[in-house]
Amino acid sequence: MKLISVHIPKCAGTSFIRILRDNYGKSLWCNYEIIFTKNSIQNKSLLIPVGTNCIHGHFLATTFDEYFNSYKLITWVREPVERVVSNYEYFLRTPDRSNPASNALHDNNLSLIEFSELEFMKNKQTRYFDGKEVHDFDFVGVVECWSESLYALSELMGLKIDNSHIENNVNPNKIIRSNYNVSKKDR
Repeated sequence: MKLISVHIPKCAGTSFIRILRDNYGKSLWCNYEIIFTKNSIQNKSLLIPVGTNCIHGHFLATTFDEYFNSYKLITWVREPVERVVSNYEYFLRTPDRSNPASNALHDNNLSLIEFSELEFMKNKQTRYFDGKEVHDFDFVGVVECWSESLYALSELMGLKIDNSHIENNVNPNKIIRSNYNVSKKDR
């Protein structure tokens, strides 16, 4: 099965990539260099290596519509506040000078609330959907239901998933599958 996997930042994409590598091997192409949009590259079919059966990374859901429309489109989503807090905590631990949100956080010593109010942190999942609706995807996994979503994906797409597929790139200071400690007022 040919897949396009949209990795919305801090929505289990790094954990999910292990499953894709196990299933696709060298026919997996990952992009984490540029967040592609539908119009950012003239001929995307020249960008993707021949023999690619799975495209995964940070790009908008409409990016490859015209070139790879026979591929199944999948993504993972996360409770929005948890996604922003995870992004905040990640940038605190791992500054990324190529990322404007990380720069703003570190240059201005932003609080979590101030970070969440940055324009590029608002509605990030909606922006990555880029006008598509949930029903336009062949599969949408839910990070908070990781195991159940993996099982559903395996059944639906025929991917091999075993118990060794645990979470990667998780906050070492947070209990896995628990919520961040954010007050109801701030949520």
